[in-house]
Amino acid sequence: MKVFLSKMKHRAADFVYGVRARLEPVGLRVRSEQRKKRDVLRDGRWLRYRVQADAGLRQAFPERITHSNLNKWWIRPVDTWQREQEIESLMDRFHFSFDSVLAIRNPYGLSPLCCLVLFETAEPYRVRYTVRGKTPGSTFTHTLKRETCRHRVPVFGLYASYQNVVLLELLDENGKAAAEKELVIPVGTVSKRLDTLVESVCKNEDTAMPFVFVTGGYSSSTYAFDVNGDVRFLLSRTPRQYGVYPLPDGRFLFSDRNINRPTYNNPHALVLYDMDFLGRVRETYYVKEGVHHWAVAQDGTEGNIILGATSSLEEKLMEGTMLAYDRRTGETVHMYNLGDYFPKELQKKYDWAHLNRIYCQDERYLILSLRNVSTVVKFDLREEKIVWLLTHPDVYAGTELAGRVLRPVGDDFHYFLQQHAVEIVDTGLTEKGQDHVIEMMLFDNHCNTKRKVSWFDGKTESYACFYKIDELDFTVETVKVIPCALSPTRSNVWFEKDWRRVFGMAGAACSAGQGDKALIYEWDFDTGEEINRYMTRDGFFKAYPFDVSGGGMEDYMPIGQPYRKGHLEPPVKVAEEEVLAGTESDVERQVDGKHQGAIKRLSLEMRKEMDFCYMDDLICIRARDHKVEKVYFKGEDLWESDFTDTVQKTEVFASKVYYIAATVETLPAGKYRLWIRYDGEMYDTGKHFVTQKI
Repeated sequence: MKVFLSKMKHRAADFVYGVRARLEPVGLRVRSEQRKKRDVLRDGRWLRYRVQADAGLRQAFPERITHSNLNKWWIRPVDTWQREQEIESLMDRFHFSFDSVLAIRNPYGLSPLCCLVLFETAEPYRVRYTVRGKTPGSTFTHTLKRETCRHRVPVFGLYASYQNVVLLELLDENGKAAAEKELVIPVGTVSKRLDTLVESVCKNEDTAMPFVFVTGGYSSSTYAFDVNGDVRFLLSRTPRQYGVYPLPDGRFLFSDRNINRPTYNNPHALVLYDMDFLGRVRETYYVKEGVHHWAVAQDGTEGNIILGATSSLEEKLMEGTMLAYDRRTGETVHMYNLGDYFPKELQKKYDWAHLNRIYCQDERYLILSLRNVSTVVKFDLREEKIVWLLTHPDVYAGTELAGRVLRPVGDDFHYFLQQHAVEIVDTGLTEKGQDHVIEMMLFDNHCNTKRKVSWFDGKTESYACFYKIDELDFTVETVKVIPCALSPTRSNVWFEKDWRRVFGMAGAACSAGQGDKALIYEWDFDTGEEINRYMTRDGFFKAYPFDVSGGGMEDYMPIGQPYRKGHLEPPVKVAEEEVLAGTESDVERQVDGKHQGAIKRLSLEMRKEMDFCYMDDLICIRARDHKVEKVYFKGEDLWESDFTDTVQKTEVFASKVYYIAATVETLPAGKYRLWIRYDGEMYDTGKHFVTQKI
């Protein structure tokens, strides 16, 4: 193939947006640009309009809810599948070539700083792309794995409000560039906050992590930034404050921030999405128990079993339970209530454990972090028992678990308090063949607030900690402790072995006095010397290297079969006379010609506070925590979804506003009105919908 370099420059106006996208005669415009050997530049909204114009794509997945005055949310896996079909159709129709590629910025509507570049070649090649940075150290380069003639190139690392210059190279079987071209991808303003989101505070040497991925926190987006603090990746939707959960195949679980399950304190995420960095959603998971701090794929299950932190609602114990969720069936196959394995004298508070990290050592053993008892646990899944505990001996003194506490060795053993982010690490300090030795790192928040202890040293700083555990001798020693600014909650540690660098991701380091900010430190592991430091405007839950090598993003993604896994509790049929009996109201009701009490209309204040919408088979209602006690579907019969199985015990969570979800999956087809019991009173919301069999 002849080597050439396209120097064609494109303006932001070359992207087709808004009304222009709907009016564009796609065939004429594209053919014209192809004849001129110009790259065809489009936006994800253009792709969405193409989908909406295709009746076949719209009707491929019949909807359960129709003819409603409820607001409608997209079904994310279906939207992704529709866009994938349209992309394949465009490639089949126009056969884009290397000298006239189709580039779709933000193709799936959730990742505004990425672009999907599409073209075909006569011979199979791999593709390498380079996004030119504003400084030499900020250039982003990635090589795709697959050699093919039909190319889908996900380009990451774009700047907002910038004319991004991207070098595309076709690599032959020897890895040499057979052809190259320059593509200019203009990106407009995404968010004004991006310009000041990250600040480089201290910069002494080159970094071992040129692109840092940040997720979680109370107000922060999920994003990645470069060595200059410029944001180069962004998800336009914000997950729960615990961030996204990485999966072993390069994808991640995204917990829906809006839809939650009421609990005895912090509401739990009810809906999870299997997602990639392009913004493609493959499947939706309903987890009726709800998930909080952490979810991870269990080793040895090919990613099918998800272990998630949840709560034992029956025993009114919060954030001290772990569930095993089968992604293939959408069923919770096992629950591990940590209260069954720990002394009862530790469980006097309902949030006694506060499970904030699940780490899989292998398919049998887990490493768990229990914040509120300042304990790291090795747990045997097969035998369902505790192998050892890492904590101060006083925590379990006089209990049946006293003999399970590892014995500290060394004169200066460091005891952590209210820790986060425990995981096994290889620092290179353990000799080969010592399989009984485990190296472990964690972030020691070092706060003495949840269960105050006498051995707190009074220091107002946090630490990146490394330990070595000998499971034969049942001992533990401190390997390295590096101090940083006090980060009262969240946070994690990352170790880069090749550079021997430690990253202290202090996700709440500036929470006291400076708002919800955070610090990211980079230290030399051997000397503890600080090398670089960043400050982020928003606090976060965790941070680690930005890696787009997995997830199969260069391949077409089929939709899950079925795309929705799991079920919520179905509504039950109830007697309307009993529900309405004795209610006080301003709207009289009659049932079979007899007076049956009354039902209220929503007040103006309630209508301003609340919102009603639907997504797939879910009716979603936004209100303050625990205010909506029951949801009713009034058709030929009356059906009830009950949300009174918990009460709020913590004042700070009582003011939270979020959506609860009631399923209509099992309702008979027909017309329904939406009633609710709100704060002890019955209301007709004025909303209605029709369900159909699918």
